[in-house]
Amino acid sequence: MSDVIKLPPERVEQLRMLAKKLDMTIADCIAMFIREQIAKGNLPDAVPGITIERRGESVTLNTGAFVRELTSDLAQAYAAQVRGMLDGIKTPAPSNPFLTNARLDVAKRGTSLKLIDRSTGAEKTLAPSVAFDFARVLQQFSA
Repeated sequence: MSDVIKLPPERVEQLRMLAKKLDMTIADCIAMFIREQIAKGNLPDAVPGITIERRGESVTLNTGAFVRELTSDLAQAYAAQVRGMLDGIKTPAPSNPFLTNARLDVAKRGTSLKLIDRSTGAEKTLAPSVAFDFARVLQQFSA
């Protein structure tokens, strides 16, 4: 769920101006700032509430809604699936043999993405900018 952050009206107006100039949403402007801070080392390169761990040749993914043990190839494929949905693909690729066998899926939910564990029905909804970071971190751990 989202939270409300109170800002002085002047800062809100500056964020609106910046978002308009960069042709993005205010949330994406804030995500850009957070990514800059990650790159500078001021924040860990992780998605709060989601744990991804590498264990030998496998990757453990805990979204808070479901936990899955994935091969590194499958984790790479899932990261690509999430990234593909962010790039404008409107439906998941059910023909992907890695994801079909793993019973993992990605779907649109409004402007957000929904990570789905088809074996349990558990779902985790992520804002687009958070889904982008999730895919990046999952790919890093599975490389």
